[in-house]
Amino acid sequence: MSRQMSAFSRFWLLAMVLVTITVAFQAVQTGGEKIAACPPTKGYTTLQDMTFEFFEKTEVGKTEYDSAEAAQTACTADKNCIGFDYSGYTLSYGTIGDFTSSPGRCIYLRKRCPVKSGYTALSNVALDLDDEGQRSYRDDSADGAIRTCDQDPRCVGFNDFGLTYFGSIIGYYIALGEPVCTYVKDICPFKYGYTNLADTALAGVTGVDGVAVGKLSTQAEAEEFCKLEYRCNGYSSDGSYYIGGIANTVSSPGVCSYIKNSCPPMAGFVVYIDSDFRKTKDGRKSDKCLADVYKSCLADSTCKAFNNMRYIWTSLPNNIDDTFAPASGVCTYVRLADVLAQKNNK
Repeated sequence: MSRQMSAFSRFWLLAMVLVTITVAFQAVQTGGEKIAACPPTKGYTTLQDMTFEFFEKTEVGKTEYDSAEAAQTACTADKNCIGFDYSGYTLSYGTIGDFTSSPGRCIYLRKRCPVKSGYTALSNVALDLDDEGQRSYRDDSADGAIRTCDQDPRCVGFNDFGLTYFGSIIGYYIALGEPVCTYVKDICPFKYGYTNLADTALAGVTGVDGVAVGKLSTQAEAEEFCKLEYRCNGYSSDGSYYIGGIANTVSSPGVCSYIKNSCPPMAGFVVYIDSDFRKTKDGRKSDKCLADVYKSCLADSTCKAFNNMRYIWTSLPNNIDDTFAPASGVCTYVRLADVLAQKNNK
């Protein structure tokens, strides 16, 4: 691998001599998008940018607390607790509803299931499939179901009762009845700081916005290279890498592609991409580097937000989402707890 990377490095240095342009990440990220960087929590599986939607208005099984920390403590101490929402409520057995997409939110599920390589374990959760999806009890145990799922590319998951899922997953919901462990195949595993796309290849930009498109021997090499080279904007499981603009995506069964987020996520904050509210009051500029601004803001509860221009805010507008102005290239980070507090007060 070292010889391969060394050869690639020589090529890259030559390319930089021949091509001296400013690269732009085009067409994939959209202004105004926001992504939650959910803080990892020991003993829990994180469902990022999701929340829970109750089927009943009475919200049976929901208990509210003053903070995410209080909800986590209560859930950990309660054997009937399924998980908690970062906004400060827990879910217990008997809750009816499903998990829905909600940018900027975080749900945590208790880890109660044995780990199985190549799968993400979800306790007391069932899979919702598309119209062409199928469920099969062809096996009578988890061991049989995992063998079936490993061998069949159409399989997307199974549970410890031997139920196997085939098709496309469109959502998750609370499984009623006996406690169950559901295992979701890691078809295109989540990578922190990237948007993952299953059965998809990337197409590089040509002309002034494209620099280099190439291919290394493995996904691991492409991933490592993309981490080390800041100009790299994406890579694929076939070892392809993309430096410069990414024009579009194309269908490619069996290929996983990863597009680098233009605004890197930072744990404990919601990032608003291409958005800024520097015109609001109370903003001040720091002389620290961005990494140190993040560390100091994370440790100081009076710090409510910061951006990659190193502006810091100790107070927030009454309606965060409606206050942002479009600002290409600006990443604004707002403390996750404050974003959720405003949502809960509406």
